[in-house]
Amino acid sequence: MRKTIWLILLAMLLDVVATPVFAQTVTPQPMPTTTPAGAADLQMQNLNPLNVTAEDAVAFIRFAHVSADAPAVDIYIREMGDAPLIVNLDYGMVTDYILLPEGSYSVITSAPGTGIDGDVVATINWDVARNTSWLISVVGLVSNVSMSVEPISLLRNDLADDVSRVRLVNFISGAEPLTIASDAGDDFGQGLGWMGVFDTEVVPGTYNLSVTAPDGTALAENAAVDLAGGQLSTLLILGSADGSREVEVIPFASTADIARVQIINNSGEAMDIFLRPGDEQVATSLEADATSEWISVPSGSVTFVAYAPGTGPTGQELAAWIGELNPARDVTITFGANGATEQTDMQFTTPGDDAG
Repeated sequence: MRKTIWLILLAMLLDVVATPVFAQTVTPQPMPTTTPAGAADLQMQNLNPLNVTAEDAVAFIRFAHVSADAPAVDIYIREMGDAPLIVNLDYGMVTDYILLPEGSYSVITSAPGTGIDGDVVATINWDVARNTSWLISVVGLVSNVSMSVEPISLLRNDLADDVSRVRLVNFISGAEPLTIASDAGDDFGQGLGWMGVFDTEVVPGTYNLSVTAPDGTALAENAAVDLAGGQLSTLLILGSADGSREVEVIPFASTADIARVQIINNSGEAMDIFLRPGDEQVATSLEADATSEWISVPSGSVTFVAYAPGTGPTGQELAAWIGELNPARDVTITFGANGATEQTDMQFTTPGDDAG
């Protein structure tokens, strides 16, 4: 919140180690007022403009423009050259997730077309770690000649299918603390100040939200948001305190941190495959020389164990693969003869595939 023209708010998710080269500039699209499908978060043309590989450790980062009186900006990362990463990011826009290598970065926002050292609006130095998700937003008011840099993390792990996780952020600079609730009385935040964050988990469904001032004045009513199970829904409260921009609720969805695994059985005999932790059976009587369907698995440390068909976790283990699964990856594991196992392929999850 110190002097400069705008405010830039960060929320990042990383998992890459190599220094990338810019392959393309990402052109953001306006966020719709309805929640987009979570699978859209993994569109490859926006996810991987830096040509990182699935073997790299990467983080997932979204950029947003939520400053009610600021013009569009271009966004640069100095460590990656003079080409803009984002062009013409305007008010109300949110990008898809973008991969960055883990490390320290200088993020620079400039007036469109003026270059990395041109009409600089705001900068931030930030360290990003592998397998984390963040939102970086241009925030605040030009009229206040103020600046703030805030990291907002997006937690996408351990998401249950029967629960919708919600993170709501108030980006209305200068407004009195707000109360957000559904028409059924569900609490989405009380006394929430500027850049205040409220977290909750709700039953999946459609919720009609209202935003009210401390004196009970309704600033927004019947803002419908669809909150699906097994995903994170981020709700941005946008608008202006002086009424020059209407108050609105802008939602976007993020899929869970999962990987997909396909198992090839080259052992010469049929096997059942179980997943640990949990001893969940994920393949039944997988025949010799057969390949399983894609299996969605929460990212993290896992073990796939093969047993003789029908013997289950109390039977004799035929083979086991132990490893770490990173988010948004398609991993192929081959079970060979004499208990041998190996990872034989890994790619980023293909856009449009069912990652859930």
